[in-house]
Amino acid sequence: MEYYGLRKSGKDVDFVLSRSDHKRLRDLMDKLNMKYLKGRNTSGYKDTPQFVDLYGDQGILIYEFELWNQILRFDYDFLVENATEKDKYFIISLEKLLFLKALGLKKKKYLDDLKLIVQKVIDEQYK
Repeated sequence: MEYYGLRKSGKDVDFVLSRSDHKRLRDLMDKLNMKYLKGRNTSGYKDTPQFVDLYGDQGILIYEFELWNQILRFDYDFLVENATEKDKYFIISLEKLLFLKALGLKKKKYLDDLKLIVQKVIDEQYK
């Protein structure tokens, strides 16, 4: 959202890793006795590595970073399509971001984000 100038980033930064990279990182973190979270509240600062599984979306949480194997079952290969390459990572395309926010619109935060994205798309179309 911040990359597209829509709003400042929140408490954390989400990354989606390829399945193989995520597994390698999880194996490494397991060796370091990563804590397993209970419940669904995953946002915020974590000073020790934590692992959460939300219906198959597996996240490794450390500091302000959340490193996921997928989001809403959409994996790296799907999300990287039409992404913008930046340094050593990709920024999800605006269209894919719109899609993910639409799937989560039951939450006010995602509905607000969805409105911001829609307005940006409309503004770009009518420049």
